[in-house]
Amino acid sequence: MSDIATRPRTKVLPKTERPRLHKVILLNDDYTPREFVVLVLKAE
Repeated sequence: MSDIATRPRTKVLPKTERPRLHKVILLNDDYTPREFVVLVLKAE
């Protein structure tokens, strides 16, 4: 009999998390065109 002990290898996977969402603040001003605001709100 051999005196060598064997054990299975286990892979340790790093725990990944979803990135946090950013908080966006839109200000009502006279310089930003309406089309841009609609585009940002729709996230196109």
